[in-house]
Amino acid sequence: KSDGSWIVRNDVWIWYLGRKGNLSVGYGAQRNRIGPEFQFGNVIGNAIDEPVLLIKVAWGGKSLAKDFRPPSSGGEVGDCFSEMLKHIDSVMSNLSTDFPELAKREAILSGFGWHQGWNDGCSKEQTAEYETNLVNFIKDVRKELNTPKLPFVIANSGFAGWDQTVDRRLHIIKAQSDAASRPEFAGN
Repeated sequence: KSDGSWIVRNDVWIWYLGRKGNLSVGYGAQRNRIGPEFQFGNVIGNAIDEPVLLIKVAWGGKSLAKDFRPPSSGGEVGDCFSEMLKHIDSVMSNLSTDFPELAKREAILSGFGWHQGWNDGCSKEQTAEYETNLVNFIKDVRKELNTPKLPFVIANSGFAGWDQTVDRRLHIIKAQSDAASRPEFAGN
């Protein structure tokens, strides 16, 4: 704003690991920070007329190969995968309590944003299985949330920008793009 204070959206709400309210600064890794949710929420809020609720589930330093490991990838299901689903279910189930402004509205889960990849790019083994794990993650999240065509947005992990030369990092970027380009995900 012109007085130097941050804008607080009255049409976009956010829940982030127990912190909840109208979208503004304070929903990044620390209360005085922002994360990708800030501008994402502003863009979505400007693009549609309906109220928007962002459910942000983010823990730094986690991998898709272990922490968010989906059931279809075999092995032990990642703790973060299970916790993420619990958080989504809890927020959707307690909408009228946590967000009274939205109490009379039907909650529709209409999209999923995925911004992750750094930790998987630290290991050649995890890098090699990233595309498969990401595809399984998308399918398993859709299955668990009973939303077979839930649109996914995969934020490409740019790492060091256009000048990236580390092969593991480049492979993660390619795996993210290749997963999103699969025919079974066309249009969603």
